[in-house]
Amino acid sequence: MSIIDLWLSKQTILCSFATNFLMIHPEHASLYVVGGIVRDLLLGIDNTSKDIDLMVEQSTEEALVHSLESLRKKKKIRSFMKVGKSFPVFKIRFINYPWDIDLALARKEVSTGIGHRDFNIDAHNISAREDAARRDFTVNALFLRLYLTKNNLHWELIDLYGGLRDLKHMYLRTVGPPEERFFEDPLRMLRALRFVHQKGFSLDTELNAVIKSRALDWIPTVSNDRIQEEFIKTMAVDLKRAYTDYVQLNLLKSCFPNLLEYLPKDSDRIPENCTSKEGFAEELVFPSLLIPWVCERSFKPKEGTLKKIESVLREYHIPNPKKIRAILSIFCTLNTRFDTPYPLSLQEKCLESPYGPQIQALHRLFGSLISLVPLSQLQLNPPKISGSQFLDWGFEPKKGLEEIILKAREMQLAGVVDEDLILSKIGRAHV
Repeated sequence: MSIIDLWLSKQTILCSFATNFLMIHPEHASLYVVGGIVRDLLLGIDNTSKDIDLMVEQSTEEALVHSLESLRKKKKIRSFMKVGKSFPVFKIRFINYPWDIDLALARKEVSTGIGHRDFNIDAHNISAREDAARRDFTVNALFLRLYLTKNNLHWELIDLYGGLRDLKHMYLRTVGPPEERFFEDPLRMLRALRFVHQKGFSLDTELNAVIKSRALDWIPTVSNDRIQEEFIKTMAVDLKRAYTDYVQLNLLKSCFPNLLEYLPKDSDRIPENCTSKEGFAEELVFPSLLIPWVCERSFKPKEGTLKKIESVLREYHIPNPKKIRAILSIFCTLNTRFDTPYPLSLQEKCLESPYGPQIQALHRLFGSLISLVPLSQLQLNPPKISGSQFLDWGFEPKKGLEEIILKAREMQLAGVVDEDLILSKIGRAHV
């Protein structure tokens, strides 16, 4: 049994819907499974994703609505609703099944300008071949045709642009000339890099050359939201390798020109083990890329600079810019703790902050690369002296009290447990 047969055997709702749909829809209007799920299945990945995309060729919106309404009346589906704004896509819901299936008409697109927003779209009686011609890469233009023989559901693989050959060699090529495909939607340049790092593809030579020569002109036409999402997903797979590719292909300066002064010029200052296989998370991408910058400043950036970085991150719609600034600030505090009389209590404070897990992960990742002082192994710690205790001792709640509390905690972490001794060493000169 092939992996596609095995997958279909698990998709009882899909197969039931396809059978019922094909029984009533015009015979010439074939039904296909499309999208990345077909590619992944052929790569040997039994994709358990609930996102299933279907496509009907040689049909119209009116015919599709008529068939879906008929299935709804027969209670073969629970409901359906049109969700596509520019072209007909229907979200189909089922009885006693929590996930939807998307059903779209085959369509062709004619670019009228740079960027994915500038298209004339035709979804009236369009063939599968015409639909495949608008796809980005050959490996994403592989379709699974579903058909009936004596009311039994069967499938056949449709490969119109050499996707199987490219899949066999893990080669990423565009459907048609790469310059045309990237002009239509420059985000495809970033998608290509994500496929390289997520799936293990190699870039076609011509595709590689077009990215390098056109990125600076075309990427700025893409929305910041789409750019940062693709960038973060790609970097989280393998930060060092992905960053190298972005630099070499002019993608980094195309995506974030106002952030370049804070980012590494190359990947030499990025650790090897920032990979998803080793637990590297998307939330660590930008902190990891900014740590070399604060390290070059001995973890003492000029006042207000971190706020400026936060502002630039907001400009590019990077998620959680305030959190990134806080992580960088705490990381700086952690790595300048020995410049103070209370390194142990500062370490404890940094690691107990809301971002302690991220701080610890970053310290582990960058420890040997930039020669960070190892974290101290703190012993079983006595309970902290409360702020109210300091007030009872006669300390006033004013500037300087936090430093007194840190000094007291430092003595505790160094092994002093007698509170009277701690008080005497702090001295009533502070009262």
